[in-house]
Amino acid sequence: MEWIGIHVFKKNNLPGAYLFKNYLYSRAVNKHLKNDPPKTACIYAKGLTAWALTRPWAAPLLINIHGYEMFQQAPDFKHAIRNQLLLKPLFKYVLKKNSALISYGPCITNIIHTHFGTGQSCIELAAAIPKSEIRNEITKVESIRRIVFLGRFEKRKGLQHLFKCIKQYQNTPQISNIEFHIIGPIPESQRFKHKQIHYHGLQIKREALFALLDQMDALLCPSISEGMPNVILEAMARGLCIITTSVGSIPDMLNHHEAIWITRCNANGIMEALTQFSDCTADQLMQYKSMALNAVSRRFTWEHRIIETQKKLLTLPNYV
Repeated sequence: MEWIGIHVFKKNNLPGAYLFKNYLYSRAVNKHLKNDPPKTACIYAKGLTAWALTRPWAAPLLINIHGYEMFQQAPDFKHAIRNQLLLKPLFKYVLKKNSALISYGPCITNIIHTHFGTGQSCIELAAAIPKSEIRNEITKVESIRRIVFLGRFEKRKGLQHLFKCIKQYQNTPQISNIEFHIIGPIPESQRFKHKQIHYHGLQIKREALFALLDQMDALLCPSISEGMPNVILEAMARGLCIITTSVGSIPDMLNHHEAIWITRCNANGIMEALTQFSDCTADQLMQYKSMALNAVSRRFTWEHRIIETQKKLLTLPNYV
């Protein structure tokens, strides 16, 4: 294996800087590939890396843009306009360069076929987690139940709806026996202050992150759009009950019996799911935890995924 470094252009806060930086990076990659055409079985491009690529090679080009969030529901009118006028046309242009598109599973494949036609070739490769990160035991349920949100403050992640839910229903018995733990770089100005909410900041070290997760009973993922969230895999691997929306490829990770599902991406929808969680007996909650742990062990380890990936790549035309 040979590693080749390509300069990543410095970030700035000017409008359009993110897209311009990605274009310059793609152009630099294309220049390198033209000067030294790769002798490779396939080319795998993530995000907008394929934007400026032109083909001097026969190897198939696989493109993965994560979760196709710009083709899913937007969290507000501003994001909907941005997706419709800018991101959808741009990503459609880039994605049409493909030999095949990478999908996380049937739900994402359906999104691809809706926007690119049923003839579009897709390779379904789910995300995975190292087997070594999967626990052998499950934390027992106590009288105070602990729910964790793990992620950044971004509207499509739905944290604002959780805050609204806690504020609106804070005096109900369903909320009173729950502690909410927030892990991630949440700006101080966006933090809702409440005695039942505990902020832990960004946890970079895996050991520290898992030590926190091991104290929890459930992961709350109230996303409005998603790919296949690593945070759900991490929580499943630590034996947490999963409370989530049915968006992106999340339904490919857990069936309708293995999680508590948020049916509406708003405060009332979250409250319905929290009520179901709160009404669970200790045995029922332990069953949810066990099902999540078993699901990740059976279907989402890298050991399993690597074998599956090799088999699917061999089906590509021109793959050597």
